[in-house]
Amino acid sequence: MVQTIRDVEPVASALERLADSGYDQLPVLDSGGRVVGVFSWKSFGRRLSEIYSLEVDFASLSVLHTELDQPQYLDPDTYVDTETDWKETDYALVGSPDNLLGVLTLTDIYGRLNDFAEAFVLIFEIEHEIRDLFRDLYSSEELLLLMKELSDSSDEPESRAAEALQRLTEGDCAADVPPAAAKTISYAIGQMTKAARLKARSRTVKELEDFSFAQYGHVIFDADHWPRFDPVFNQPREILQLDFNAINELRNAVFHFRRGIGPRDTDRLRRFRDRLRYDRELLRSQPLDSDSPAPIMQLRPR
Repeated sequence: MVQTIRDVEPVASALERLADSGYDQLPVLDSGGRVVGVFSWKSFGRRLSEIYSLEVDFASLSVLHTELDQPQYLDPDTYVDTETDWKETDYALVGSPDNLLGVLTLTDIYGRLNDFAEAFVLIFEIEHEIRDLFRDLYSSEELLLLMKELSDSSDEPESRAAEALQRLTEGDCAADVPPAAAKTISYAIGQMTKAARLKARSRTVKELEDFSFAQYGHVIFDADHWPRFDPVFNQPREILQLDFNAINELRNAVFHFRRGIGPRDTDRLRRFRDRLRYDRELLRSQPLDSDSPAPIMQLRPR
């Protein structure tokens, strides 16, 4: 609930409420519940410097008699850096004069940015650990083959669908396809082929850094590749995959600012990173048998 104060209340009550709450400002409401200004330590100090020499009973002053700050408003769906010049103020009211939703302060913003910054760093470290793990488990030649397979779209659903439609317009099946349908099929083949080419171009993998997070998981949990990773993680593949997918969802939330990031999120990222580091340390202390590496197998969508 937003802390507010009525315009007719005494200044003493406003100061007491600021001190008790730890806030630096209080939105001031009129009898209709509409915001008419903001009472703050700064605004009160400015007013006090003007009237201290006057013979005014301090206890008789109401909040309305002080020089209230003129509030700046932010729509709840607005980015915080587009409507408010934070060099000139350290807070803004969220909502409108008739619908006050909250008070956003620089402290709130710094806290949120700190959460995101910590999450960014943890995700970077997680991806760095995964790349190093791949380098531990695969030779340079094997990595080149792996990246080639990930970039190959010849067996993608779009390609397979185009090939199936192509067969309808060739050989014995062609006589059974009406001209109008054949024209539609030809158009569909062209669109699917174009989509497959664009998809292949966008997902070309030339270096480990080109892997998407999902592609790391696709390799690790592929049935033909899991034997390489099983001794490293030493836990059921299904459990690790559950954790991996949760980290991937967190990564998407952070990189696309889909929701707020809190301590539980950063704690999960930190524990996943620490587990990766621990597993890699064990791998280095007890290397796998390099004479019989698991074979590189082609990765195909399941």
